[in-house]
Amino acid sequence: MKSLATIQVILCSTILLLTGCASRSTSTPELEQTININTFPSKLTIDDIGIEFTGYERSERYFTIQVCFDPPDEETWLLDDVVFKINNQEISNGEIVGKFGSDRTDGFGCGLIGYPIELIPATGKADLSIRQLTTFINRKSHRLEDCNRAQKKLDLTKAGVVISCDPAIVKLDSRFFMVTKKPLFMSDEDADTIVMDAFSENIRVNWIFSFFIDKP
Repeated sequence: MKSLATIQVILCSTILLLTGCASRSTSTPELEQTININTFPSKLTIDDIGIEFTGYERSERYFTIQVCFDPPDEETWLLDDVVFKINNQEISNGEIVGKFGSDRTDGFGCGLIGYPIELIPATGKADLSIRQLTTFINRKSHRLEDCNRAQKKLDLTKAGVVISCDPAIVKLDSRFFMVTKKPLFMSDEDADTIVMDAFSENIRVNWIFSFFIDKP
């Protein structure tokens, strides 16, 4: 069984052509190049972002993949827009979580991508595509200027949603914002989704990894 906790640590150069840890496929266009992961962990750099593909792990209930990266700034960033395939078949029902408060000395943040274990075959060729990094919203450290910036983004969407972060309006035991205006036909859930998107910052990336899943 491959385990993230027991995988041998291998120091890999970020110059991909000089290391056996990861290599780029030459059969795809430049913007769609696949990085072949041959050993775990593999360290590399894409678009000036340091990345470590740590590996995968099987448990009784889940199959998890861990990818760590150097965040663009001091905010907490999550992996987003993820597609996972095994033998060219997309695996659905995945969940993405961040590992906050990591004790890594390199400052990398890590994302865990998990799938129900019953969806994972015993072996096969896996392809993992990560297309976006998204900031995590921490309501405890939320700032009024962030609220104003989010409202400007909402105004640009012309969705008709208005919010307030004024503590006199927002209940202390509630979220850090309150929707004060929305179209009559819009549900509360849809309004919340639009607002959360407005608070988030996104960075498009083009990380495409290919690796082989061994038998348990």
